[in-house]
Amino acid sequence: MKTFAQLAALGAALVSLLVIPQLAEATARDAEIKAKKAAFELLQSGYTNRARFHAGYMKAGDRKMIRTVFHSGNEYKVVANGDEDATNIDVEIYDEDWKLVGRDEDEAGVAVASAAPKWTGQFYVIVTLKSAQGNAAYTNTVIVYR
Repeated sequence: MKTFAQLAALGAALVSLLVIPQLAEATARDAEIKAKKAAFELLQSGYTNRARFHAGYMKAGDRKMIRTVFHSGNEYKVVANGDEDATNIDVEIYDEDWKLVGRDEDEAGVAVASAAPKWTGQFYVIVTLKSAQGNAAYTNTVIVYR
């Protein structure tokens, strides 16, 4: 009887090792597809992709910073979204003096913030996962400009 319980526990552990990574991969893929779809819509309206997606797993309350250079004369949009578990994601854009220059204004699983810098310089994008079902989500952030 003890051997059966041990085998059952071992079997459950093996199944979780095989299934959980596939679920995480599907979640990451879903978030990436949503980010690419949002970027594609902006590209159709004349924006250019910065060629890099910023992706990662975040817990509710986590913040991540993306340091980037924005050029004067361009209009930038930062789009952050998450998988189906992300219920509120926020984006804030700060200039090199940490003055807030753009932010999204709603409570949704997709955030869009805009900035049109008057000078070329270092800017900081702060992505915050405010809330998520299950307290975590896979997120993607893309920066476009025109």
